[in-house]
Amino acid sequence: MALETYVANFLMTQGLDIYIPGAVDCNIVTSEKEKPNQFWCEGGITISRIHRAKGQEADMVYLVGFDQIAKDEANLSFRHQLFVALTRSRGWVRLTGTGAYPMYNEMAVIQSGDRFSFTQRQPRVREIGLTNVGEMLRCYHQGNRNFRGVNLVGVDLTGVCLSEANLMGANLAQANLKNANLEGAKLLLANLSQAVMTGANLHQAKLVGANLSHAKLSDANLTQADLRDSDLSNAQLMGATLEGANLTGANLSYTNLSQANLKQADLTEATLQDTIYSHSTITDGTIFP
Repeated sequence: MALETYVANFLMTQGLDIYIPGAVDCNIVTSEKEKPNQFWCEGGITISRIHRAKGQEADMVYLVGFDQIAKDEANLSFRHQLFVALTRSRGWVRLTGTGAYPMYNEMAVIQSGDRFSFTQRQPRVREIGLTNVGEMLRCYHQGNRNFRGVNLVGVDLTGVCLSEANLMGANLAQANLKNANLEGAKLLLANLSQAVMTGANLHQAKLVGANLSHAKLSDANLTQADLRDSDLSNAQLMGATLEGANLTGANLSYTNLSQANLKQADLTEATLQDTIYSHSTITDGTIFP
């Protein structure tokens, strides 16, 4: 927020019109969002944080403060945000930052021509078929918690206990995790699209950047879960408990939150297009009819 305000004020001193998404008009620097769904203003340069820019595109994008990401280059959440920022541009992007960091060299490929590609080093995927799920659970009960990058597409894990397990980057698409215990599990960047997680315990689970689109999470416990930048579009969360959950920058488009508990949940910069709230309890205790 401080950097956003600083850049906005600086550009205005240079005689340029700016727009903060959600403001009622150009050149208004305020935390009040009178038009929460507005991102552009005629004649103004939009100044936005990365979370708020998701789903938007422009011909020219300036990314300010790249050094803050480069200082912590191993932070996957930061790298995910950087990718989101870069892909907001339809034509040109300029990165600015101070100092000298190894990560700057990674961006040099952008200057090589009119096209560039990212090479992402993924951990080796450990293939676990239906006949080997028992082996994984035996390893878990023997104290092994590292199942990073595991492929469990469509696997039946009904009622399984994998609390505190490291499932970062795992592929659990269409898996059956009904009533599973995933308390405190690390599911960052995991693929849980179309997974059945009805009644699952995800208390304090880390789901940053996870894909939960079309997932069935009715009556699930997501109390204090970290869902920053996650994709929950078209997910079913009827009766789910999200009290104290961090949903900053999450995509909740077309999500069904009927009768869900969202008390003290952080919905900053979340996308709420056509989200269903009927009879749900929101951050301030308001109950939607």
